[in-house]
Amino acid sequence: MKYLRIIHYTILLSLGGAIIPVAFALIDMWQLQLAITVANLIEVMDSQNIYLFSLIIFPIVNNVLYWLYQRIKKSNRSLEQESNYQKNLLNANPDGVVILDKGMNLIFCNDSFKYIFTSIKQILDNSELRNTIPVVSFFQKEFTLNSNFMQNHPFLVSFKQTVYNEQVNYYLSFKDIKDIKDQEEIIKDQNRQMIEKNKLASLGEMAAGIAHEINNPLTVISSNASLLGKLNERGKLSEERLTELNKKTQQQVQRITTIIKSLRSLSHGMANDQMENFSLHELLQESINLARMKDRSKKILFSLENTNDFAFGNRGQIVQVILNLLNNAIDAIEEHSDPWIKISIKSDKNHLHVYITDSGPGIKSELVDKIFVPMFTSKPVGKGTGLGLSLSKSFMNQNMGDLVYETVNDHTCFIVSLLKGIEETREKAS
Repeated sequence: MKYLRIIHYTILLSLGGAIIPVAFALIDMWQLQLAITVANLIEVMDSQNIYLFSLIIFPIVNNVLYWLYQRIKKSNRSLEQESNYQKNLLNANPDGVVILDKGMNLIFCNDSFKYIFTSIKQILDNSELRNTIPVVSFFQKEFTLNSNFMQNHPFLVSFKQTVYNEQVNYYLSFKDIKDIKDQEEIIKDQNRQMIEKNKLASLGEMAAGIAHEINNPLTVISSNASLLGKLNERGKLSEERLTELNKKTQQQVQRITTIIKSLRSLSHGMANDQMENFSLHELLQESINLARMKDRSKKILFSLENTNDFAFGNRGQIVQVILNLLNNAIDAIEEHSDPWIKISIKSDKNHLHVYITDSGPGIKSELVDKIFVPMFTSKPVGKGTGLGLSLSKSFMNQNMGDLVYETVNDHTCFIVSLLKGIEETREKAS
């Protein structure tokens, strides 16, 4: 059927092309005042080769022109269909899409954009977005814009500079991320609550340890005072005995003073959220003093490598990280027959690396990839919240450092990496 239609059109176009030279021949006959007969027409056309030539050429040209016209018409229809399809795709996009020319004039916007914004002016009112568009070729960034629904509406804006027909155009899409931001806030709030619970649990453990640590020297001081009174009443208080009891009392006072100093330093560091230079040795010693309160067996051997280095960061956060690692180590090895915790320091050009190694056999290989995941804990129920290591790693990342786990000589080892302190500050402090 298709081929019959093609043959039909070809015959018609050929006849249409043949009519043209016949018409010119009839005009010549009229000018020569010849009778309009078939015989005269054939004679004129036979005497003028141009007419015979045209009878062949005009039908061919007519068919070629018609074929070209059909091709152009089909191509335009295809382009129109493709354009409509692309517009339908853009209109089906739930994100607002807009195309601007180089002068920030609107070329196209999809239905979602019209639903979210009244006009292009609403997005160009944001000076940061307006000033960024002409100077970069691509970006994806969060902006707060005034939409039809609310002021300061959060959108993830994707921008791409394109060139079409040698003209610069700007393509922008606007993804509504308000629900995502709301969910993030809920998760952050839940994390904050869990962190506070974790801190309260840690403070509870620390308070029990502090009470025990201070109670013991107070008991010794009370006993010494009572003994001094009794010896004095009996007249048996010699100078040597007085010196001995006084020395023991001073030792217990010094023990309490050390605990209070470490607590004061910890509380000061936690209250101060500023980055500062500090003595790494002092921070580690204070952390050990606080961690010893958790050691109920009093048989864990702590060893600290001496260092004169200064570190830079949020002192309070770093104390919490070190103390958390020491407390974890104590929980893991307190039942061992010969428990120990060793702290050593290595350095490179920009960082100080604190190695906290304990006598434990290391973490099981199947758990290593999970230990920094929030809410994961290998401790028994009621012994851990699963936030300690994930929070510690977060603190170290905030301080431009890191926290990693390694097995060193078949023992458990965590490495805390800190920024080195500023050289001038180090010299001044030393």
